[in-house]
Amino acid sequence: MNRVLRPLRLLSVFSLTFLAACQGAPSEQGHGIETGGSVTSTLISSSLSPTRDEAMSGIWAGGGSAPIHGLMDDGVSFAASDRGGSFARSAPARASSSLTLGYQDSAVPGGASNVVVNYDGWAINGGVGTLRVKLYEGATLLGTGPLHVLGTTPGNFSDTFANLDVADAGLLRTELLFENSAAAGSLVSSIIWLDVTGRAGPVTTLECPPGFTREVFRDDFDGSALDATKWDVIQGNNNPSGGAFTQLTKMLRANVKVEDGRLKVSSKRHCVDPYPTITPENPSRCAGTNYYSGAWLKGKDTFAPGKGLMAFHAKMPPPMPGTFPALWARNSFGDARYGELDLIETWWDAPKGTANDPNKFSATTHLGSSPMIHTSNNEVGPFANLVSASHVWEVEWDAGATPAVARYYYRDSLGSTRILVRTATHQTSGFNGRVTDEAFRTALADGWRPYIDFAVQPEGTWNVGPDTAAVYDPQDLEVDSVIICAP
Repeated sequence: MNRVLRPLRLLSVFSLTFLAACQGAPSEQGHGIETGGSVTSTLISSSLSPTRDEAMSGIWAGGGSAPIHGLMDDGVSFAASDRGGSFARSAPARASSSLTLGYQDSAVPGGASNVVVNYDGWAINGGVGTLRVKLYEGATLLGTGPLHVLGTTPGNFSDTFANLDVADAGLLRTELLFENSAAAGSLVSSIIWLDVTGRAGPVTTLECPPGFTREVFRDDFDGSALDATKWDVIQGNNNPSGGAFTQLTKMLRANVKVEDGRLKVSSKRHCVDPYPTITPENPSRCAGTNYYSGAWLKGKDTFAPGKGLMAFHAKMPPPMPGTFPALWARNSFGDARYGELDLIETWWDAPKGTANDPNKFSATTHLGSSPMIHTSNNEVGPFANLVSASHVWEVEWDAGATPAVARYYYRDSLGSTRILVRTATHQTSGFNGRVTDEAFRTALADGWRPYIDFAVQPEGTWNVGPDTAAVYDPQDLEVDSVIICAP
């Protein structure tokens, strides 16, 4: 559902560093902030040997017996390897074999931001082939290492998986893939360990994710009042042409407050029109006309033209009839180049009159004006505890990609792995056949500003209105932080 004002945004990046254990851990992107001060996090490093067998196919024990991980836990340096005293080997003459190992049962504090997988490998008895590793967080693939051609003498390999966002290092898994192209012999590996760099404590700050090194906007709402240098608050009935919900909702500055390190945005029911003179809140249904108030904030400036990311750390209110809270972004155009990226919108019902799953939300992309074109099939989820805790919503835009693209992400918490929930291009349903790549690229090439609003959806084709609620007293929309990042 667009909120246009008239007239008037898998997951981990992999890089190889041969023998990276000797070179030291690479720095994390997002901690060398060039604009708005620096954000740093204390990091710790740990080396982990395998502690359990997770899965295997076509793997034999060499120089010992199962469990296989016990044959490969020689230590945390190549010098510690027994070089074939005990090892894992592919079954003789088998073309493809795999071995998945788990590591510790308890997490490295703060999880993992950088992992170096160290292992060796060689061919025996006429085997010829390659060895590579895949790194997982539980069942989620984080990255695939390069292919290593094996000789008849042991080769040492250190593959670096950088810019990770793993909350619990105890979920790390490695899968060794042995590919034997000979009709004889085996491929073997005798040691494997992980060098893990993680945060020294829980992540408590919303930071730019991998790929974005400059923080160009930030508000953590740490004061006692809204920062008027960063935000405008829409006051009154807004503009009747801006959509039906703006006619029903009286946008009031009085419904915006900053306290306890959070922005809190309220929506209320009134029995007397609360604008321009504020009237008392009345949660119960009124004898006459029910009036509703909310609030609408927009960033004063636009940022990160062409390529950037916007992120909100926020707690959404549990839906109730008529509520329509949202976190979103828009560019500066008001014509055919208009662009809008809705990170999250929620409604009480879907279909009309039937309570929707409160753990689902919509992430919608809008383009143009007269007509405005919208993506379809925008609902994502469910995600556990969506309206009972704070989470992170992100959107990134890239006008330089082919095709131009907007990607929407969700994170359960500040330290959790990003989940890609939606990708929008000119070929996305709703856009396909109506929007060109050039038009979408033009919209994304502009700068983007943040919007926060808590409006009220009137009775309509798709949703019931707030008058159906005997008591209208929704919880506040609470925002901990907003950031905008650039490459």
